[in-house]
Amino acid sequence: MGSTDTTSVEAVDVLLGVLCVSSVNHNECAGVVCKYSTDCPSGYTCNDATGRCVSKSASFCVGLPCKYGMDCPTGLTCNNGTGQCNAT
Repeated sequence: MGSTDTTSVEAVDVLLGVLCVSSVNHNECAGVVCKYSTDCPSGYTCNDATGRCVSKSASFCVGLPCKYGMDCPTGLTCNNGTGQCNAT
């Protein structure tokens, strides 16, 4: 068995992919289908990248796809380079 260099680009890509899948599969990170934030329940915003409602308080949605900062829950920002929500 080989070992993985966690600083390699490939390892980082795999980690981001795992975070993305877990976020998209969590109801607070990607719930009801939406086009606008008004389509979402109170306390949620519409994520333009996924077209799904995201809880504004679900700070564990690291890796969630995003287009804009408002696509991410409070405490996370949209990284334009990766197109994913990251911790601030």
